[in-house]
Amino acid sequence: RVIERTGDQVVQIAENVRSMIFLSTEKKTSEIFQNLAAEAMEIFKAGVDSFCNRNVTQSQRIYERIGKYYRHCDESSKQLIESAGGQTAGIISIAYIIDNLKKIGEYTGVICESAINYGIMTQDPDPNADHAADAETDEDTNAAPRADPANRRD
Repeated sequence: RVIERTGDQVVQIAENVRSMIFLSTEKKTSEIFQNLAAEAMEIFKAGVDSFCNRNVTQSQRIYERIGKYYRHCDESSKQLIESAGGQTAGIISIAYIIDNLKKIGEYTGVICESAINYGIMTQDPDPNADHAADAETDEDTNAAPRADPANRRD
């Protein structure tokens, strides 16, 4: 579901970029968007990889990186709005695209949180423990009560 939502954001970005085609924008604007999009996709791919590999450490690093990405989006947003030169349609499209890019980061955070939670839930609290003894105990507690031969009625 999270990956599908990320795809929805990509579609919305494409629609907003299309609405900017007829606006006069600087080459710098295109470069900023390309850099932000590349960074978003790099973070997203790394987040999915960390989830698939159940790598909690990598997920934590990516989660921290998302915060830096948000700040980068905010800084870029200011530059882009200034470069729009008061073109209202351009400013609105820029704001939507930045918001969509940040949502990709947010969804990557959800993927990383899931990987971290899954890693913690499946983590062995004591990897040196003898689990063979635990298995015997579990079998005994789950077994049906045995009939006492002394109480048999024949």
